[in-house]
Amino acid sequence: NSDNNDALEKEIKDKFSTSKASFKSLENDLKLNIKLEGNNTSSELIQFLSSKAQVNHFVEIIPNASDIFIQAVKNNSNG
Repeated sequence: NSDNNDALEKEIKDKFSTSKASFKSLENDLKLNIKLEGNNTSSELIQFLSSKAQVNHFVEIIPNASDIFIQAVKNNSNG
């Protein structure tokens, strides 16, 4: 199961930006935070994940005003 999780995590990382999730689960499941970038949608993400494994938990994290402001400042200073 660990080998399957490692292979799946690599496949997800090839397609999306990821980080380890901090929530707990009863099983030794693969837990990731996945950041959508570019034209990717949450529907495409779920479709991709569902084709690879069973999705037990999905939560969309909406950036707060502070996160949006910081990103806007970074974007403004880069271009």
